[in-house]
Amino acid sequence: MKKIIKLKSSVIFLYLLLFCLNGHSLQAKNKQATPTQESQEILDKNQKIPPLDTNSYLNIGMQFEKEKAYKKAIKNYEEALSIFPDFALIHFRLGKSYFAVNKFRKAVKAYKKAFRLDKKIKDIYTELGFAYLENKNSTNAMQNFEMALELDKNNLRALEGIGLIYEKLKKDMTKAEKFYKEAVAINPNFYKGYNAIGSTLCKDKKFSEAIPYFEKAIEIAPSFLDANNNLGVAMAQDHYHKKAIKAFKKALKIAPKNILINENLGLVYKLEGDHKEAIEQFEFILKLNHNHVNASFQLGLIYKSLDDEVTSHKYFDKALKESTDYSSAYDFRNSINDENIFKLMR
Repeated sequence: MKKIIKLKSSVIFLYLLLFCLNGHSLQAKNKQATPTQESQEILDKNQKIPPLDTNSYLNIGMQFEKEKAYKKAIKNYEEALSIFPDFALIHFRLGKSYFAVNKFRKAVKAYKKAFRLDKKIKDIYTELGFAYLENKNSTNAMQNFEMALELDKNNLRALEGIGLIYEKLKKDMTKAEKFYKEAVAINPNFYKGYNAIGSTLCKDKKFSEAIPYFEKAIEIAPSFLDANNNLGVAMAQDHYHKKAIKAFKKALKIAPKNILINENLGLVYKLEGDHKEAIEQFEFILKLNHNHVNASFQLGLIYKSLDDEVTSHKYFDKALKESTDYSSAYDFRNSINDENIFKLMR
């Protein structure tokens, strides 16, 4: 009888022990299964916590982007996305780097992915607008710039973007000028806006009206290359050749190897009849770019005016070799008017 009671007691003890252990195990499981508020928010957004390597690639990419080493930045952003594909900020940075290397379609794709992941990402509408603009998609560009202005009516870049749509795609200089003037009214120090107004006036052949706008842009930002070049263009077109030469030389102090500015300077020297300086400019351009068609052609014209037929034909032949648009030097020459080939920078 005592053995039976002892056995029953042992069974009851074992049962109680197992019950306690199971209860403790269930409590532990329940404790582990309950997410923190932070992790629950992530789960609610259907996102993953990015691995540490993702952030490393992102930081390296941003450093390369800051240094304008965009191809290296792209490589690091793509590595980061191979680990964590749903990181909105990386898609956004990738879009900016693609834009910087003129891969505008890829930029659009990256920005759109960033937007799908995070609709509140800063500047997404503006950047997407510019990417569409470079793809010559005026409808989508306009929609994004307008969305940016709905969020911030004083968004200077969005106003600039709409101005560019009218200037570059719709060829409506009056409307373009209107939006640029809105931008500088909001921020009188918006030097790019003054440069943009001057550019639209030049395209309407209002060169004397354009000059003060370029001068204002330079007053605010003396090293702004575009305005320094464009001031020279407006002065050259307005027949102030000596002032134009001074403006182009100032621009070349900022960027000595800029081909476009060197070309503009060479053309002014040629119009002034300063053949020696013009030849030096166009020969310098050929050192920078051996295949530059207009530099060769302008040298041909200069040597022809100096009655040096041998050298003239040498440069004409070189120009024709590099150009497939003209069947003869005569056709090429008739297609060019010096006063219409000064080039603006935008």
